[in-house]
Amino acid sequence: MKSVQPIIISVQDAGKERGTRIYFSYKDLKKLKENLGENFFLFKNKKLLATIDPINETIIISSFGKLVTSHSKITLRNELDSIMKLNDNMGSNLDNHEDFKKKRLDFYIPIKGTGDNYWIAEICIKENLCYYCVATSQTELRKNVQEISDKHFPGLLELENTQINYFTSNLVYSPVPGYVAENAFKKITKKKIKDIEILPSISIPNDAELTPIIDMDMGKINGLSLKKRNLLAKYEIIAIATKASSVKNAMIKEIDDKILWYISTMEEDIFFDAITGEEINEIKLLEID
Repeated sequence: MKSVQPIIISVQDAGKERGTRIYFSYKDLKKLKENLGENFFLFKNKKLLATIDPINETIIISSFGKLVTSHSKITLRNELDSIMKLNDNMGSNLDNHEDFKKKRLDFYIPIKGTGDNYWIAEICIKENLCYYCVATSQTELRKNVQEISDKHFPGLLELENTQINYFTSNLVYSPVPGYVAENAFKKITKKKIKDIEILPSISIPNDAELTPIIDMDMGKINGLSLKKRNLLAKYEIIAIATKASSVKNAMIKEIDDKILWYISTMEEDIFFDAITGEEINEIKLLEID
């Protein structure tokens, strides 16, 4: 057995179809590669055997493959506060580690014949998609619908023409670890809305939270026709409104059959078309409830 080397890990149960995933810190993998060389089994095979030793707080990882001639084995010390069992649902990253400061991106892919059953909510107003929610239970889904509305579309669920449609379908859960997303942000151009630009580190996590289902050109999921979001979310409308003044508050409203963002600033109250982002001048404050 080779010497113990500390390494940061994140363990996640990916479901019966795909087993358990173990994510390693990229920086720690570089250290392993430098210390153990190119022939280390971790860089040669796709299938690994992981065994937890809770007494010594270690994870022993060895290879199933035949590419390794020697019986290489290494003990990787788990830097978590407590030992976690592999079959636990550990959907969180290590927020206290620099590689996992950014929240992971959660995506769900409809792939025929595989995946786990999820509850899906489609939230629209006048057939305009606001966001999708995905959860493992109806109770969790309803909670998520409220939380995302409060964060991205405050006031939406109280509007008369808001619709929430519920579905169930098999989806493949495909998370992107925080450090992977953070590295990708550096290579992606800024998101442009009207004449403003939004950093990918802001737009991508928000967009992933609002539309976590990846279409894959299927078009439909058990009766659900996937749509593109065409209603501006709070983070987008604030970016537009901030060009004129410092924003205090934002609420989505329905006035005169129009969907509007009502923005309160330090100087005045402004209305914006929730689809185009154009400022609306003819709306009077007296029309606000």
